[in-house]
Amino acid sequence: VVTAEVSWSTTDSSVMIVSDSGLVTALNPGTAIITAQAGGKAYSRTFFSPIPILTLSTTEAEFGGDPFLNALPSQRSIQITNDAEGTLVGLVAGPVNYPNGQVTNWLTVSLTSATAPTTLVLTPSAVGLAAGTYTATVPLTSLVTAVAPIAPIVVTMKVGGYAEVS
Repeated sequence: VVTAEVSWSTTDSSVMIVSDSGLVTALNPGTAIITAQAGGKAYSRTFFSPIPILTLSTTEAEFGGDPFLNALPSQRSIQITNDAEGTLVGLVAGPVNYPNGQVTNWLTVSLTSATAPTTLVLTPSAVGLAAGTYTATVPLTSLVTAVAPIAPIVVTMKVGGYAEVS
């Protein structure tokens, strides 16, 4: 039984922090030594926080639509997994990036969960768009955990005009 006040410390607060009650939270990949001191004695332990590695079932999605028929393209789903040890939490998709000068807000994105494994759902809308090809990119990040960099998902939608009759 510890009767003396315990003080906690970390060797690298950019990798892990430790609360006054001894709760250790990993912030970034790396290694840190957590030390508890009480009654003139110290105990240390080395902790390793692996870098999460996002793996996507695909990094591209293509849609087609016809604004004259008010046809909405179907959704596309992209599976996201963590191929490293540990849990990957705080995932966020977006905001959607559109090239300069291009129509915006034709694509909505959502995650089924903020923890990997999860599914990214892409939902485009061709309604009201002129015929042409539209592109967007969707970045994936984590608000909690540093993630190995991945290329953003590239989404292309080709909107047709009137159907040709031969």
